[in-house]
Amino acid sequence: MKRIALLISLVACGGPKNSDSATEIPDTWSSLLAEHVDGGMFLSGWENPEGTLVMVGGNLTANSGRLGFWDGSTLCVEDDVTDAALWWLDGQGSDWYAVGTSGAVIHDNGSERVRLDVPTNATLFGVYVDGEDVWVAGGDTSTVRGEIWRMKTGQDWELVMGDLPGLVFKTWNGWFVGDGVAYYWNGTALEERHPPNGERLLTMHGPSADDAYAVGGLTAPVVLRWQQGAWSEVASDETCLHAQLSGVWVDDDGTVWVAGHNGTASSYDGSTWSCDTPPITAEHFHGVVGHKDQVLWMGGNLLSTADNYGTIGVHPAAAPLPQVSACK
Repeated sequence: MKRIALLISLVACGGPKNSDSATEIPDTWSSLLAEHVDGGMFLSGWENPEGTLVMVGGNLTANSGRLGFWDGSTLCVEDDVTDAALWWLDGQGSDWYAVGTSGAVIHDNGSERVRLDVPTNATLFGVYVDGEDVWVAGGDTSTVRGEIWRMKTGQDWELVMGDLPGLVFKTWNGWFVGDGVAYYWNGTALEERHPPNGERLLTMHGPSADDAYAVGGLTAPVVLRWQQGAWSEVASDETCLHAQLSGVWVDDDGTVWVAGHNGTASSYDGSTWSCDTPPITAEHFHGVVGHKDQVLWMGGNLLSTADNYGTIGVHPAAAPLPQVSACK
């Protein structure tokens, strides 16, 4: 379907509207760019070739999806873009794909947006675009069994592997990580590369498929590194890593950025963790990604049974947005 500019009210966030305080930059390592943005959470982001950060999320309570577009100075949102909350997105060139609950898949080619749903009732938590292949991962949250699907250009979705012993949360560069499981696509089949001690892994990223970081945890934060064909544990820090982790992104300099519950927003340079103490928010961050000279954390009230709202953190600290507008 074609993009529809939705009429929504302006949402005040991150500081008094039209006040001098909205232009002040906090004296902290990071800051809240936007908070309590009604309409749903922001869960992940991907930068398009035009330099705009596209974010997806939604309202799990109302089962509706949302999009956000950040150009470095303004943020606009589209709400109720689909009847499914959107968990993740990835793209290549002008094309991007977003996935969510009940097998929902949105494909946007820059001029048209269509539904390309997977024939499953599972929640799709992750998507990765790899050349002509689009990979999605997820599972049935009631049975806690995982699924991995692939779609080649011009073809239908195919189930690569189903009924896996654990939900599969994310896919990246051949990797599939989840609830005590990890697999790698070697070009013809999935190899088992399960984490030590059955660790729960939420997502993975790094310089290459042979050198990457995976984060997660159930009651405590977990940071693992796959290198030289094996897993190793990355030194933790109780100050900066105080809850389970949901997101990881590694920049071109090799700095590891992580996102997690209870405001976990931290970086690791190979020897030292950096963060704000106390955290800039008690809300939960789900994804983290770089955009131009910034790093953004995306989340909201992820575990709430009430209507969801979005929260965005940023490094380095920046002035909070005086308002968020509807996309035109």
